Amino acid sequence: MAKIENDKYYTSKDLAKYCVEKTKEIIGQDNITEWLEPSAGSGSFLDYLDDNYLAYDILPEDNRIIKQNYLELNLEYKRGRCIIGNPPYGNKNNLTIQFYKKSIHLGDYIAFILPISQYQNRNKLYEFDLVYCENLGVRSYSGINVHCCFNIYKRNNHGLNKKPNYKLKDVEIREALKNSNPKRRRIITKEDFNYDIRIMAWGGGIGRTNQLGCEVEYEGQFTKEFCIKVYNEKLKNNIMNLIKNTHWEDIYPMTATPNLLQWQVYKYIKEQIPEIQ
Repeated sequence: MAKIENDKYYTSKDLAKYCVEKTKEIIGQDNITEWLEPSAGSGSFLDYLDDNYLAYDILPEDNRIIKQNYLELNLEYKRGRCIIGNPPYGNKNNLTIQFYKKSIHLGDYIAFILPISQYQNRNKLYEFDLVYCENLGVRSYSGINVHCCFNIYKRNNHGLNKKPNYKLKDVEIREALKNSNPKRRRIITKEDFNYDIRIMAWGGGIGRTNQLGCEVEYEGQFTKEFCIKVYNEKLKNNIMNLIKNTHWEDIYPMTATPNLLQWQVYKYIKEQIPEIQ
């Protein structure tokens, strides 16, 4: 992917308008007391925000935008405020997470265009309820094709949510990892951990012989593998069949190099087999 200065990927007017209208539809326009655009760039969203907004950017390109680093902004919480936009993503989505964590203290709603890795993903952006999620597909941002989703979050009436714990008593997953750095390398053998199935957890994709989640032929076949042990004998066949027959990229849309995470496997097993512990 080409380098974009200051991690800016400009949003088209059409997409900005769509996201604002969808946010009003999902949240209810009367519930929104004020809009806030934290990385307003060239002002794509501003024409659709009812003239009741705050807009910031470190390098503003529109006179309606205040020059300000959003992450350093000193602003009080306002009831009904909706923070909307397409925040910078950064390395491994670190800026996305920082913008989200900042926003949860400033308002009641967040509506962000995010990397597709955040589709139906509550693992890191968990403090607010995810009330709407849409796969936007691959679109051009500043001439660069990026696969994104549009997520709308709402503050829970009881306050901020705690980080979800997806781990199960009936299933254990351990990650084996090949890496040139010995500190990051994790070797797991059948003798170390008597797993029931071992699957590929990184790589695959269109045109590849091996798809994400396929059962390995031998230990260490792939860069990253999940070793899965099922302790519940009554549910074992159901769990094993589910793991073997799930197309993970259909469940969790991913970037160019598919990467399966442990929490995703735990979460999906629990959703499909509710009686599991």
